Amino acid sequence: VDTKKNLGFGKGHNYVIPCLNSDYHAIVNPDIVLYSDVFTPLVSFLSENQDVGMTAPVLTDEYNNVLRVYRRDITVYDLLCRYVRIKPLKKRFDFHTMEDVDKTKDFDCEFVQGSFLVVRTDLFKNVRGFDDRYFMYAEDADLCRTIRKQSRIVVHPAVRVVHKWEKASHTNFKLTRIHAVSLVKYFNKWGWKIC
Repeated sequence: VDTKKNLGFGKGHNYVIPCLNSDYHAIVNPDIVLYSDVFTPLVSFLSENQDVGMTAPVLTDEYNNVLRVYRRDITVYDLLCRYVRIKPLKKRFDFHTMEDVDKTKDFDCEFVQGSFLVVRTDLFKNVRGFDDRYFMYAEDADLCRTIRKQSRIVVHPAVRVVHKWEKASHTNFKLTRIHAVSLVKYFNKWGWKIC
């Protein structure tokens, strides 16, 4: 589907909603690398677990290291811990990125990065997809909170995919600014929880 211009991450994904007539919908970044059929087991998992509305595989780098893309809901303190990498804050950052959770077994997750998600299409339509007020960044955290009002989000580690995660907003000022604006919108919507 050619949108003629860059609508942003969420709005771009929402553009296809009127066309969807599937049972399940996949949201997949272009920097995801698939070495096998990962969709069949993820769809089967959703089919067998009716209380789960959205699932994700375990995302790894090219060396099979699990990426820190599974998080608890964002707080202002968590952002500080993410961007100010000093030892006293590491314990909290590890908690936020769920380092205390066994990622070899299915686990509930409050906020899964939007790089690779499989969601029930009726649920995705019901919540009207992503909140398109976010151009990019934080729309995945927002979608997860919205979906959790109705259903569980579970990561299914039986499936693994490679994510060539560039973390562009960490090095590009324009993207850093977009990220900051999105986080302000997120906290304005969900509340400025400090910690």
